[in-house]
Amino acid sequence: MYRTPILLWLLVSFCPLTVTAADIDPQSIVFLKCIDSDGKERSGSGAIVSAEGHVLTAKHVAPPGSDCKARRGTRDAEPTRSLTPTLESPRHDYAILKFSKRTDETFNPVSLATRTDGLQGEAIEIWGFPEGGEAAPSLRSGTISNTELDDNGLLESLTITNRGMSGGPVLSHDRLIGLVARADFDSIGTVTNYAILAVEAFRSDVQDIRNDVKADEHESRLAAIEEQLRNDSVCNKLLRDALREKHPDLFSGLSSTEWTPPHSELTDEAEFWVTITTGPAQWLDCKEDSLRKSHFFPMGLVLRPLRDVSITNPDGSQKVWTIFQTEYGLLVLIDRNATAPVTKDTGYVFAIGNGVFKLCGPEDDATCDPGQDLPPLNHNGPFWPYLSGWDSYLRTDDPERLMENYSEYLAFRENQLQIQENNPRVVGNRHFVKRQPTRLEDDPACAVQQAYLYEFDKLFDPYAPDQNSEYSVPVRFSFCNLPPEQAPIRTAGYRPVKVITDSLARKMFDSLWLAEVRNSPYEIVKQLVEVLPGLDRPHLELVRCGQNVDDLFTFGTAASNQGRIALGEVIADEARAERAPPGRNMEYRFRLFQPSQGRSPSKTLSDVPLFQDVDLEIFCGDDREPMRAQTVRIHFRPVFDQPLTLDMRIVENAYVESFESYGFERRRYIEDGYIERICDYPEYYFWLNVLRKELKKDPVILNSTSRLAVDKETIADHFAHLILATLFFTEVELQTQLNPFGGCPQ
Repeated sequence: MYRTPILLWLLVSFCPLTVTAADIDPQSIVFLKCIDSDGKERSGSGAIVSAEGHVLTAKHVAPPGSDCKARRGTRDAEPTRSLTPTLESPRHDYAILKFSKRTDETFNPVSLATRTDGLQGEAIEIWGFPEGGEAAPSLRSGTISNTELDDNGLLESLTITNRGMSGGPVLSHDRLIGLVARADFDSIGTVTNYAILAVEAFRSDVQDIRNDVKADEHESRLAAIEEQLRNDSVCNKLLRDALREKHPDLFSGLSSTEWTPPHSELTDEAEFWVTITTGPAQWLDCKEDSLRKSHFFPMGLVLRPLRDVSITNPDGSQKVWTIFQTEYGLLVLIDRNATAPVTKDTGYVFAIGNGVFKLCGPEDDATCDPGQDLPPLNHNGPFWPYLSGWDSYLRTDDPERLMENYSEYLAFRENQLQIQENNPRVVGNRHFVKRQPTRLEDDPACAVQQAYLYEFDKLFDPYAPDQNSEYSVPVRFSFCNLPPEQAPIRTAGYRPVKVITDSLARKMFDSLWLAEVRNSPYEIVKQLVEVLPGLDRPHLELVRCGQNVDDLFTFGTAASNQGRIALGEVIADEARAERAPPGRNMEYRFRLFQPSQGRSPSKTLSDVPLFQDVDLEIFCGDDREPMRAQTVRIHFRPVFDQPLTLDMRIVENAYVESFESYGFERRRYIEDGYIERICDYPEYYFWLNVLRKELKKDPVILNSTSRLAVDKETIADHFAHLILATLFFTEVELQTQLNPFGGCPQ
């Protein structure tokens, strides 16, 4: 395909800088003096491009038949080391010469960029030895504003490069993108441009002559991946964002002013948003470049919009989606109609869990008790109005007053939680040290407040009747509940509620890292894993249940596996299966990548690799299909020295006991001890709750809180959501439409 070239202008400062602390080794910059075949002396600069001492320079500095001598890293004396001509380009302005390597001498070659056409707007460095300059190599710095190669492979530049800098290396992101070539003059001697020979002209010859198979293979891989990343699919955009942030120097050709920082039009209204309905979120199937149902999200989930993306529907139409970062770090796509803005003038109250809390509306008389708890409900009943985790929420335009009461509530709740934690025999939330209110008006934490009631999936609308709220006036509510009149202990207890304001949302996101779940790696991710720094082993193959993996995998614990690890769906342990009694399920491992970026107050996260993984140790059924997950291991290197480990049998038993204790129409949502489906919010919350409880016991979390500057509650919450999101990539059935009556669709 014909590609229209774009003009490259290098807008740089004109002042040379002496090298002080350089990213390039000064010994890799070479000062040359050559006597050509006519006896004319020429001087210039060059760069070391191989571990064997090859020097790349401009051909007009070392023309055919020249006798060249050179010094490395300085011009403080006449160069005395001879250079042997190795290659002279018949078409372009470059030549390659070679030092005779001395005993124990080392050369640090400059890394080659893959191409220049993606460098628009990027900073560059030009190194060399200008006449009359210092002994050390000098630097000219600037910025690339446009790109184009002419027929000679040259880039036009406004950079002033003095005589003696010809052949000197031009770098971007510490990679060689070109050589100083020449200056062009008009008829009266005025410089019209300073030319740079682009890496595209000499890259293949340098690779051939240095004979470094490992370096060539690495650069070729980078070039191939870079070419694929140029595709503008949604998944590639996300990968480019992650790479620019985590590894900005890895793909110099992807750096461009054409890339704009991720933006969502929702951020023009508010930096934070909150979900006002429940249901499955979406994830991108990057193999098909399409959407799939995935993460279930509850009402009251705080979100930060990161980027708007346009995704093609099955009918060919386009829909704009917003990629959100959730309060627990994961990236999800959620329909905008399911979210409401969190501004400095708004505050929200949501019920957490499966409780149902009585509210007092305009139709209720004075006997209405805003501290009454109701039985679990999956539908509107005679108790309306009420606040529940899946039916309704509260909104106020007085967030300051809301925060005052919420601060009292937090202290009130902490008092009760400490009693329970210090005395495991205490059950419930009726035990205090200091505060023992028996009426709502006895404690500021229990003060009766007012806010507008909204049913799920309804947005505040100033132009709608009653602004879309249930009533034209506020309802009354409390953060506390009161036991029934006949209860032996009448002390008030805290309700599990969640308050969202702009200030609270900011605090949540100040202590976050960011992670994205993928079902299994598509091709470009597998290639990236081989070249990205920070990964201690290759994860390459996609192996299915029952497949022979003798050549790929040595079975053992996650920490002791040596050699290549298979990745993506399942890894069968055939040897163990042969030893197992007849009829016993075979064990296999299900491994998933988690792209993650360290965004946290903790410096510990700065070295976290872009990709992490989750192990699910599962069983194969008789039909060789995945069955029950036995163990979950979450690797988060180097934050945790060991993986987080969960025995899923304990988790599942806790779920069954907890879920059935609420008597949800005696429905069973698991089968044979493994997650079968998660159809509505109550199920999701129970799974989340038991996972959080188990994770908070894990010594890996307890030993890492100080390093992370994050409390164990936040860490456990983050990884509980991560596990659930990962499990959803198995055959867990999700509710696919809003259904206030609960239950999975038939």
